[in-house]
Amino acid sequence: MIYSALSAVSSPERTQLRQWWNEPIGKVPPVLALTGEATSEKVAILDDFVLATVTANRTAAPEARINWARLYADGSVASGGDEPLVSLERLLAATLPGSAAEPAPYRPVRILLVDDYDALVAGQASQALRLLQAMVGGDRLDRAGLRVVVGAVAAPVPGRAVPVPYLHPRDDLIQRVTAWATDPRDEPILVVRGRPGSGKTRLLTEAGRRLDRRDELRIAFQLLRDPVLPKPLGITELVAGFARAIVTEGVSFGDVRAQPFLLANVQVGSAATVIGIQVNQVTLPPSSATMSTLRAELEARTAGGRATMPLLLIIDGLNELEEAGGAAVDELRAFLGSTDELIRWNVKVLLSTHSTPDFPAAVIDLDDVGLDDVRSYTLARLQARGIPDAIATALATRVVELSGGLFIVAAGYLDETRDVPTDDLTTWLSGATPVAAATDYFVGAVRRLLTRIGDSPTPGAAVARVDTERFLRILALTPTGMTSAELGAVWRAEAVGLDNSPPHSSSWDHVSATIGTGAERRYIAPPDDPVAGRFRLLHPTLREALLRQPGGRGVDGRPGDSLEAPYEAISLAAERRRFLAGLTPIHGRGPGWDPDTGRLALAEVVPVIHDLAAQVLAVEPVNEAALAECHELLGRVLEDWEWMETCVRHVRPTDEIPLGVGVVVDGLARLVRLPGLDTDTPGLWTDGRWSDERLVEEAPVRPTRRPAGGTAPGPGHARAARTAEPRYLSVETPSGAELVSGFERRATREKALARLHHIVAGISRSRSLVDDDPDTPIVWIRGYAITPAEIQQGYRGQYARLSVRELPDGAWTIHVDKIDVELSRHPDRGRPARPHPNWGHPVLRRTENHPHQNGKPGRRYSSLALAQAELEQLKREFPETSILNEGLLFIMVFDRTQQPPIRRVRLEIRATGERSYVIVARPNEKSGTVGG
Repeated sequence: MIYSALSAVSSPERTQLRQWWNEPIGKVPPVLALTGEATSEKVAILDDFVLATVTANRTAAPEARINWARLYADGSVASGGDEPLVSLERLLAATLPGSAAEPAPYRPVRILLVDDYDALVAGQASQALRLLQAMVGGDRLDRAGLRVVVGAVAAPVPGRAVPVPYLHPRDDLIQRVTAWATDPRDEPILVVRGRPGSGKTRLLTEAGRRLDRRDELRIAFQLLRDPVLPKPLGITELVAGFARAIVTEGVSFGDVRAQPFLLANVQVGSAATVIGIQVNQVTLPPSSATMSTLRAELEARTAGGRATMPLLLIIDGLNELEEAGGAAVDELRAFLGSTDELIRWNVKVLLSTHSTPDFPAAVIDLDDVGLDDVRSYTLARLQARGIPDAIATALATRVVELSGGLFIVAAGYLDETRDVPTDDLTTWLSGATPVAAATDYFVGAVRRLLTRIGDSPTPGAAVARVDTERFLRILALTPTGMTSAELGAVWRAEAVGLDNSPPHSSSWDHVSATIGTGAERRYIAPPDDPVAGRFRLLHPTLREALLRQPGGRGVDGRPGDSLEAPYEAISLAAERRRFLAGLTPIHGRGPGWDPDTGRLALAEVVPVIHDLAAQVLAVEPVNEAALAECHELLGRVLEDWEWMETCVRHVRPTDEIPLGVGVVVDGLARLVRLPGLDTDTPGLWTDGRWSDERLVEEAPVRPTRRPAGGTAPGPGHARAARTAEPRYLSVETPSGAELVSGFERRATREKALARLHHIVAGISRSRSLVDDDPDTPIVWIRGYAITPAEIQQGYRGQYARLSVRELPDGAWTIHVDKIDVELSRHPDRGRPARPHPNWGHPVLRRTENHPHQNGKPGRRYSSLALAQAELEQLKREFPETSILNEGLLFIMVFDRTQQPPIRRVRLEIRATGERSYVIVARPNEKSGTVGG
């Protein structure tokens, strides 16, 4: 049976299975064995593979569809055909000697999935024998285009083996979750709470699988923490899930009715903005993909008497989502706070988090469940190795003691000791130290791994140890992981700021080909695509362990253990400096700020500087030279406007690494809050190239109004400069963003007032609003506090009154209070949409040969993609009057100085040097001009 809401979690085993399946025939063995103890995870992996195959077959041409069959442990069969047994027989017959010859395909076109070969041997011996005879004929399998995935304790035939970790079922907890989900009288929200590593994600994953198989409820949406393919919380996807669930009931959502389909997909346009959501073969416009629409549809469902079946929302890792922040998390929190509405709508929410929730909810506290679950899990794994019950019971008691009740720690010890002889297990475990947190375990586990690699008699063991240590440490620098190219750039870079002595490690070419093949592979989540995908660490607590500073505190507040590098050249500080040198232009050695290939550097440059500064400040006495280096690095980032501009202009919220104003503000806010770091210290623009007034956005120049019969004001007139060239604050400038976000801080009231006066000194002020008190001025701020509805009306900013206020910690800040003023009194208002741009359009102003800029050079772009994005922006804004090609745009431009005023223009991208491109504007003489 195929279910509609199977877990979307990835894993290294799933990744290896997909990579094996996608390889051409002859490149890999045709049989892949999922080895290890019998576990529901093997069944889940095959469930996900079948679901992906069925989904692909729905849209594939008939000749490209995959013929599949699945043989369950009890001998029953499922397939993509109408007669599963016939499908199975055909697959097996294709491998028999003398079967009808077919042209050997380039890629596999058939697959047989076997849940449990050992169970077949015990209960279906004849079927198991036929299967074995088919699997031993590797050449025949290749000729038939057939591959076999078989679950077994050990691989039954030579081929590829993928070990699958044993996952404990935790049936008692699953039953508690199921009872809550199916009881309308229970709380609408259930929170699974527990320390990192207590098994929250696995519990929610298994609960979701089992609940999806029940007929009395429907899972609408689930977001599970995934180390391989992490997904941000997306409101559009959440609404899409509920839409799919509601449409499946045969009712409408967003004024559209459709027949049920298997999956929900989100379409994304070229500018990474949602242009439509495909749900059950129905397209919802973005206006329907909002929480307000969802609330209205749930209310309508209830009012119509259709809310008889519970709709379930599953969100894993709420604490991590809240740490990341964002509008989507705020909307989710508001949804969770609507307890009465959730009850009325018959919506259930299953969450996991580290802490006790601050909203009404039922709670399963994994820290209070006791040690029985960990004990039974450990005992099952030890017994599966063939260890006698009495010895296994004693060993399980010791592992539980060492783990502190954490599944991830117990699993870690069992994985570490997989190859330790049974007679030596007691001695090995007696030398380990009990831990209170998963981070403490991983510090010891990685140290043992490195020691074992370094002590190996294999030639080059010392270098292999350094390679492994560097790889894990570099991978820990960012929470999003790194691609092979990013890892290589950091690996090869010079650690600017040290004595520049190189680390004693292998070349990146050697490391990239060999890393992950040894014992360290259990700590790494490899990507599907080893070139473009991101390598990640398997768990956040492993990253915490690799980043823990010497002298850092453990969970109990006492000094915690840490991984100290054997020498400075491979320390955390050295790798952070290499990140800055290899991936950013700060030192003039790395690539420029690129929103396509350099999003990791754009998003993480300030956090890496923060972590480097925190590392310096954590050691007493503080190394003043190293602290000055951090100030200099910060100054270089802030002086480079291109970093901020690129982050703000290329948000792409659906990208794996989103950017935006929030990235800039959040990164700088962390630095401001870092104790001991004076963010006013960096001397910015000391060469006079910039001044504070450049922090204020310049508005478009408007003509000076002259009194009737009079003359223009002279240069000494106080209002002349402001009238000719008005200036306003903007949330898209660093000072404006800091101001409206509340991060402006000063030690005293006098300093805060001085800063306020300095900010408004060059600001254009309203002559129609009362503004007498210089300590509480009224200013207009572009982009501040405007709602989507106001944007449609033409609002581009809001008026606000500024004042200084004292904070609870004694510091002073500048407070911003919005003032509602009718749109007609705003200095900058939106204009009605026009079919043609004029030469004042931002993209056209940046072109070469602009007819009204007196030969001013056009903007240089660091990549062809950036220049192409400008042309695409014009195409999106003026689709009816433009024709777009690669590197070329034909568009009609309005120019009031010409007759006729509408002209055909050709915009062409040209290379002006290495990594330098310009957009050249020329009249489209071939087509002539068009009258208005």
